[in-house]
Amino acid sequence: MKKILAVLLLLLIPTIVYSADQDTVTQKDLRGYVRNYLGGNATSSFWTDDIVDDFVNLACREYAMLGGIQKIDTITTTNAVRQYALNSDFLRVLGVTRYIPSTKREQTLKFRAMRSVDNLHKAYGQDDDQDYSFYYSIVGGGDSHSGSYLMLDPTEEETTTDSIFVYYNAQATWLGNVAADTITNIPYSAIPLVVLSATRSCMIMNREDQSIGVVLPIVNSMYQAYFELLVKQQSDLDYNPEN
Repeated sequence: MKKILAVLLLLLIPTIVYSADQDTVTQKDLRGYVRNYLGGNATSSFWTDDIVDDFVNLACREYAMLGGIQKIDTITTTNAVRQYALNSDFLRVLGVTRYIPSTKREQTLKFRAMRSVDNLHKAYGQDDDQDYSFYYSIVGGGDSHSGSYLMLDPTEEETTTDSIFVYYNAQATWLGNVAADTITNIPYSAIPLVVLSATRSCMIMNREDQSIGVVLPIVNSMYQAYFELLVKQQSDLDYNPEN
């Protein structure tokens, strides 16, 4: 098994360095990388640019759903206000903290669903006035028109402001089918995974071609090997604000 993985990693080496700068990988670049795997054709009557672009975009969304795009939203609280709009690219919360200037540390807020009522906690919004918020909830999401909101509980009752850090998974930039120079927000290390996923989708689309049956398992193996590497890398880098 180790020998097989080593061979797969060697196969991956040419796919790792796609761009000299991680911030300049564009839709056109990604399309070209996929076409290289598909035989190096600049154009194709079967895999049109629109089709390849669609598969690239879906691959970017796939990586975003895996939690690969992580960002921080900084919110400054206002006295007695409990609802704050989150960034438009918010996908899923990872954690919420309150920055404490005196200690230069972050205190983790605990999640409390608004509907949660038990013997240990009062209903959402029913706590006595507090200097700081201790709990949070996320509402909305799933609808790009309304967005998502951070709900703090209890609301802060001090006149001073707090800095709240929202650690979250972000949506992938939708690259579209026109602006070929649009820059992706997929991390540099994940570009090969996105390209392999899009290539696999193109090959599945052309499953009637007998040669695809030989190549597709290789692409699947490369994708899985790189996926496992990224998962391990992410688990090693997970940040716990309480540490």
